[in-house]
Amino acid sequence: QQAALLIARLADGALRDALSLLDQCLGHSREVTVQVVNETAGLAGRDHLFALTKAIMERDSSSAHEVVDRLYRDSKDMARLCEEMTGHFRGMMLVKTMKDATPLLAMTSEEQERLSRQALSCPLPLILHGLTAFQESLERMYRGGNRRVEMEMTLIRLCSPELEDSTPALVRRIEALERQLVSGIPTA
Repeated sequence: QQAALLIARLADGALRDALSLLDQCLGHSREVTVQVVNETAGLAGRDHLFALTKAIMERDSSSAHEVVDRLYRDSKDMARLCEEMTGHFRGMMLVKTMKDATPLLAMTSEEQERLSRQALSCPLPLILHGLTAFQESLERMYRGGNRRVEMEMTLIRLCSPELEDSTPALVRRIEALERQLVSGIPTA
């Protein structure tokens, strides 16, 4: 059942894509498991998405780069990882802004619970900044940019919004200042 949900999520509503992926999975193994789907599709896996998001939330670019390096050494496609991060941040946006996002999320109940916890602890401006950054990065990757470098630069920008002057980065910086003022922390 979890493998079927993963195939459905990857196919994004396209029956032909789902059947093609299922056929590829069956070429690898007669038993289609989540691991077989992950390997066949070249997915990073959900744990890596949560780890990268946590690093972004904690502004820990070192940890983010360690995850990307490990994935790269394991031959994971950086464009696919970027697509997965976009989907992960979309899921967090839906959880954060809807009463019940369950019908729009093709994942197991355990994954939904974990995503909900992460989304509820993440400020909405960061989620929106992440969505914008990953989508723009993916466009640059498909125009021929070095995929690994593009992913690393995106993570640095997300971990350090003060290095960027885009609107989403500025909104995050203002939101952080507002939080400091409300909590009584003096600002420079």
